[in-house]
Amino acid sequence: LLISASTSGTTAIFNISKTLETVLLHIESSQSPQQENITSSGVKYAQTNWQPRTASKREIIDIGEPDLKCIGNQSGVNGLDVNYKDGKLRIATGGDDNTLSVFQILLTVSLQNELMLICTSIGRNMCAHASNITGVKILSNGSVVTSSIDQRLNIWSVEERDEVLDVVHVGFGKKSRKLVDSGSGEVRKMEIAMEYSGYVDVADVSDLDCLEICGSDEGGGRGVRVVIVGVGMQVFQGSL
Repeated sequence: LLISASTSGTTAIFNISKTLETVLLHIESSQSPQQENITSSGVKYAQTNWQPRTASKREIIDIGEPDLKCIGNQSGVNGLDVNYKDGKLRIATGGDDNTLSVFQILLTVSLQNELMLICTSIGRNMCAHASNITGVKILSNGSVVTSSIDQRLNIWSVEERDEVLDVVHVGFGKKSRKLVDSGSGEVRKMEIAMEYSGYVDVADVSDLDCLEICGSDEGGGRGVRVVIVGVGMQVFQGSL
């Protein structure tokens, strides 16, 4: 799967397995064998070297339309992260509209043995930060870490609820757009709640990354180190 986000606030998921097969076949067909004789101790050996043929022009292979589109933000997406567990994708995005969005996608196989992507849950916090979100990271326990221009480091818990969303649109009036444009079944709400919020000394925060470590405390539990970068760098450490 190829997952991308754009300035329109849309996250698109492409199944490019067939495209990769086409590319591999193209690479194999564009190579030609060349034989050369190698002499060792008076014995001649034939060695085949595969050399790519010179292409007259660069071929562009269309990956097609996305299999699923999710609209989590009203404008540009600056941060995106993906976590896969138990046949489900969890995608988190943050952008210029200060909104943190989380989508849960079920991966299943149809009767025609084709991969199907079904959005089962959606969570949005439209006031996750006071300014643009610049970094998003999903931890192994399901929590989401975000950074922002507002110089805050926030950690969020994400829990799926039984509540079914009747209206899954973003925006208002004629400019409203459906949060999910394909898939089937009920879409449930995910609750995004703040677990931690801390001040960051780094100015103009541009991104973050997380490293989960084992045995980080006296009890031997798992911990996490969060690196914030911008005009400088700062490292936070905590336990999971």
